[in-house]
This record gives sequence, structure tokens and C-alpha cells, in this order.
Amino acid sequence: RMRSKVECEFDLEEYPLIEGPFDSYKEMVFQFGYATLFAAAYPLAPLLAFISNYVDIRSDLYNMGLFSRRPIPANAEDIGSWEGILDTMGTAAIISNSALVCLTGNFLEGYSWQTRLLLFALMEHGLIICKVILSMMLPDVPEEVELQLERQEFICSKLLNDDEDEMEMPEEGDALSNEAACVIYNFDSDTTLKAHVKERANAEVRLRKKEEDAGQSESKQLATSDEVGTEMVLLGEGAGESKNEKDV
Repeated sequence: RMRSKVECEFDLEEYPLIEGPFDSYKEMVFQFGYATLFAAAYPLAPLLAFISNYVDIRSDLYNMGLFSRRPIPANAEDIGSWEGILDTMGTAAIISNSALVCLTGNFLEGYSWQTRLLLFALMEHGLIICKVILSMMLPDVPEEVELQLERQEFICSKLLNDDEDEMEMPEEGDALSNEAACVIYNFDSDTTLKAHVKERANAEVRLRKKEEDAGQSESKQLATSDEVGTEMVLLGEGAGESKNEKDV
């Protein structure tokens, strides 16, 4: 019989779970250092690193998909200690590139060493301050990712923890408050569905129609009562005239 895809993948080499992505992180950190620490000396280094990373990603994907078993997924909050290493290398890159520009640049040949050192200190301190400000302004987790994480947590709380849904009842005086069994479920506080807007508009139209019908019925009742009163008056006058005729 023909072997299934699962049986064919079982014969492949097992993905090294114990080592994990340590070698990949180490390779990327080395490349990051070569591309940033001496970028002023060779400005094309970041571009070449980008091309190399793109080719490396596609080749790793090819090898992982065809020549090894499917790796078992593992959760990770962040990249661990590699984040601190990359941050330190970024600060070292600022210092090394500032030194290359100010101390070895040909455009500062007419300046003294004291002036060069002063320019180096100003440039290095300014770039480090900009780096700190940007790291404080830019969030570690993008807003879209935080929204997806919150939705995932919400779904897990409903499916696994059996949390009850929060019902949003309409406020008093709202058009939907007069509707029978009106319950709207809003899963995001800042989200308004088109169905809600359409239903609210339809409810307002129905409310205005009820008010108009109520006004028309009241006017009809008033007109009917006026007609009945007029008839009673006419009947009274006719009865009085017939009594006078009998007396005569």
C-alpha cells in the first residue's frame, strides 16, 4: 500500500528540541554586530545582512519542511537574554560609529583632537538620548498584537472557564428600551456593529410611528366625543320641542 504523509514524515530526522533556536539566535546576533558596529566604515553591510537573512529564512523553511519532522510548538514570552545582548550591542554600535566618524573622518582633518573628542562626546550622548527616548515612546508589543491577545484571552475565558456573557441593556429613554426582550452583546467596548446601528435606527422609526398612531387615535377619539355631544344636544332640543307641542 501507499504510505501516508504522516508515516513519511516520521522517518525524517527529529528537530532538536533540547538545543532549540540557540544557534540561530547566536548567528543573528553575530551578524547584527558586524552590520551595526562598523556601519560607518561599510554602509552596505546592513543591506547585505538583510539579503542574507531573507535567503537564510527561505532555506531554513525549506529544510524544516522537507528534511525534518514537524517541531513541537513551544510558548515563549520574549527572546530572553538575547534582548539585553542586542540592546547592549546597539549602544556599543552608537559609540563605535560615532568614534569612526569623528576621530577617523577625513572631513575633520583641520580640527584639533580636543575638538574631535568634543564632537564625539556630543554626537554619542545625543544618539544615546534619542535611543532611550524612542525605546520609551515605542511600545514593546504593538496595539494589534495586544488586541489579538485580549480576544484570545476572552475566548479562552468563555470556552474553558464558562464565564457568563455581560449584557448591555439600553439606557432609559433610549429608542431600544421600548423593544421587547432587547439584549445586545458587545464584546469590545469600543466597537459598534452595523447591525446595532441599523436596529437602533429601525427602533427609532417604530417609536415615532407609535407616537404618530397614538396622536391620530387621540384626535379620532376627540372628534368622536364631539360628534356624540352634538347629537346629544340635538336630541335634547328635539325632546323639548315635542314636550312643548304636547302641552299646547
